[in-house]
Amino acid sequence: MEQKAKYFGYKRDILKMKTKKRKNQKDTKKHVIRNLFPLYNACMDNAHGLLDEARLLYSNKYYQRSFFLALTAYEEIGKAQITADYINDLVSKEEFEKSFKAHDLKCAYNQRFIQIYKNGSSELIYNSNEIKEFTKKRVQSLYVGIKNNHQPSSPEDQIKPGDAKEMINLVEDTFNEIFNAYWLNQWIGTKGLFK
Repeated sequence: MEQKAKYFGYKRDILKMKTKKRKNQKDTKKHVIRNLFPLYNACMDNAHGLLDEARLLYSNKYYQRSFFLALTAYEEIGKAQITADYINDLVSKEEFEKSFKAHDLKCAYNQRFIQIYKNGSSELIYNSNEIKEFTKKRVQSLYVGIKNNHQPSSPEDQIKPGDAKEMINLVEDTFNEIFNAYWLNQWIGTKGLFK
């Protein structure tokens, strides 16, 4: 579902989250939801490990692979956030399951915001178009591309040290936001970040 919306003073194409509640789904039993906390923690732990490896590669001047691992850490954080929001009944089972397959969804979810309407209702919204550059750079960080006249375009040509450092910084900032929100609000996911 595409629509135009105002966001920080200018128009953007946005994609609305399907924020279906789980009220009538079979997995609403508390023990099933409680069992998702280890999954959330595993995603966050894996993201930390990927970030550590990205830093190690960066310090050894393997910038392209560093970028790739930092971006993968960013996606893993997005998956953890969707898991947290599934626990808190903010996303549907379909969205939760899709987060284990769709790269774009995981990245875009980290850049979500809450749209509050005049009638008091609210909606989680993310823009999947904004992260298309991430997807493009993901491929460029690993594979040789082709330029005009069949000339190679290596990962070194396309991903620079600044790109890797910027991605590492984004992941570190995202971790800090999540940690601070959890510490202050004692909630994981959107309820912690936007309370």
